[in-house]
Amino acid sequence: MGAFHRAENIDQAEALYRFSVRCDRAMNARIEAAARKAGISVTAFVQRHFDSILDARPNTPKLASFDAAKFDAVAFSTRHHVTLMAAKLWCALRVHADENGNVQRFQTLLAEDISCDHAST
Repeated sequence: MGAFHRAENIDQAEALYRFSVRCDRAMNARIEAAARKAGISVTAFVQRHFDSILDARPNTPKLASFDAAKFDAVAFSTRHHVTLMAAKLWCALRVHADENGNVQRFQTLLAEDISCDHAST
């Protein structure tokens, strides 16, 4: 019975993992041609492709600036068929949203923003 022992001089952080890419002959030919054109090996070409995917920033559109002073809660509630309190909450959420639309604010502070009693939150 045999056992596998990792070499003592190999750092765990330097361990490399290999993955296979499944493609048909036509795609393989295109990848090989692109790698030759780039002057690198097919492996390096595919690695560079996946690195660019993982390093890429999402192309999600950022929220436009929002002026709460111009927000008409009554018109918003009528247009979207929601209560006035819901319209005010939307405004408060929009004011505190970061560029990606995420809001980090306590429920009690949002209640204060929309002049809502804490007991109803």
